[in-house]
Amino acid sequence: MEKLGFIAFLIPLLFIMVAVEWILAHRQGKDYYNLSDVVVNLCCGLLERLFDFFWIIISFFVFTFVHDHFALFSIPNTALTFVLLVFCADLAGYWFHRLSHEINFMWAAHIVHHQSEELNLTTVFRVSAFAVIFRTPFWSIVPLIGFDPAAVTVAIAIIGFYQMLVHTRLVKNWGVLEKFLVTPSNHRVHHAYNDAYLDTNYGGIFIIWDRIFGTYQPEQEPVKFGITSGFRSTDPFKAHLFYWKYLFRLAARARKWQEKIRVFFAHPRWLPEGLQYEAPEYEVDEEGQRVKFKPVLPLPIGIYVLVNSVTTAFLFVYMISFRESLAPFQIGLITGVILLSILTHGRVLEQKRGYIPLEFFRHLALLAVLPVVAQGFPYLPALGVVVLAIWFALVLRRIRTLSAEVTGAPRRER
Repeated sequence: MEKLGFIAFLIPLLFIMVAVEWILAHRQGKDYYNLSDVVVNLCCGLLERLFDFFWIIISFFVFTFVHDHFALFSIPNTALTFVLLVFCADLAGYWFHRLSHEINFMWAAHIVHHQSEELNLTTVFRVSAFAVIFRTPFWSIVPLIGFDPAAVTVAIAIIGFYQMLVHTRLVKNWGVLEKFLVTPSNHRVHHAYNDAYLDTNYGGIFIIWDRIFGTYQPEQEPVKFGITSGFRSTDPFKAHLFYWKYLFRLAARARKWQEKIRVFFAHPRWLPEGLQYEAPEYEVDEEGQRVKFKPVLPLPIGIYVLVNSVTTAFLFVYMISFRESLAPFQIGLITGVILLSILTHGRVLEQKRGYIPLEFFRHLALLAVLPVVAQGFPYLPALGVVVLAIWFALVLRRIRTLSAEVTGAPRRER
């Protein structure tokens, strides 16, 4: 257990923060949380973190190589230089973030973070695995200046943690700090699809970059969260891939080969000659107002998926915490179970046909991975058997319900 270190502290802290925000919002009568949305946020975050688990080796190698061979200066590690490092990393992050809204192939990765029509602390988890690759060149500018690669990694982690703090609707205004820092208020603006708010407030920690480069917009009218086209799915894999599919459809329909290439590098609002925007995914009510995507999910199923999603998150935390003691085969096995679980969670949320056998297979896979996890937590095999028994009871009840619906046979209500 001593190997858990920073992760053992950070993960519980994040969950506690989410729980506190939910409790406070609930007491204020604010509907800031949607169970399906929370699960999708968590699953998208797991996909991104899972990819980063392997990519971080490459990115740190790039940081080190750039620093050792091309650094413009030799900057020592001191408290003062670390503060300067955070400013430089945040400026690099600003341009990465801004270009992720202005270049189609980068937007295809970043759009995942903007799909949710809610905003809460779990929204920060909703990040694309593709973004892990695209941001590396921008972060590499910082070691190129001369900052130590290890310190750069710490600064990036600090910026990421700070970002979680501003993904909330509970805090209205930070007063004078609004002029210097990214706050919940001006970051809410960034997540809006209101015309007045599009493509603004890109800063990570400091809003001064937006003020300098002309992309700052204060919160004035009520914020409508989401993307302009809407996104109506609880499938984490679809969330990652749907805009990529759109880009390839657009390129296929373009008449000129130059336009086919330009599709991936142009601004998202650009279209090839003669083409029109595809119909939006969102639905409207009788008055023509956009209807928020909020799938109706039976509470027991919602809680079941949430608990299993947290279990999947635990598997990932276990893998990164004990990675030094795990064999490559064991890491591959856990990775496979996590990917299968993320796929299954989305299908259960959408109640897609065939999700019951897929969920059954996922639990068998969990049983297969339990001996590996038991190396650090010996009590888990017994717990796994109990969970599987409960799941069998739920599945049998569900099959019975489906059979009654198909045959029309009456069933006893309790």
